[in-house]
Amino acid sequence: METIDFMDSKLRRRNSIMLMIGYVLIGIAIVMLTTIFVFFAQGYDYQNGHVILNGMVYVASTPNPAQIYINGVLYNSGTDTRILLPAGTYNFKLERTGYRSWQRTIVVTGGQVVYYDYLSYFLVV
Repeated sequence: METIDFMDSKLRRRNSIMLMIGYVLIGIAIVMLTTIFVFFAQGYDYQNGHVILNGMVYVASTPNPAQIYINGVLYNSGTDTRILLPAGTYNFKLERTGYRSWQRTIVVTGGQVVYYDYLSYFLVV
């Protein structure tokens, strides 16, 4: 009795090549996603060769917007924003014309999400 071959050799070879191309593309996608995660989401210190753990700080205020200063440097966005920062200690200051400023030292740890919402802090000067 003869066995029936469902795929001829050309079709079998083509399917094997397509399968290998798929594996290679999946491998490339995994490497790219890992690179994006390490370099952009976490951060990477090129000098020391270490992954930097970032934390996220949400800052909101009423009235909105107030200017945000981080370690004395004006942040490019007002309140009601999220800020991705490497782990460390930061001096935050919120200012708005006609209102008292607010200042606090914030400790950011890697992987932490902190939310600061100042609804009634700002008092009219």
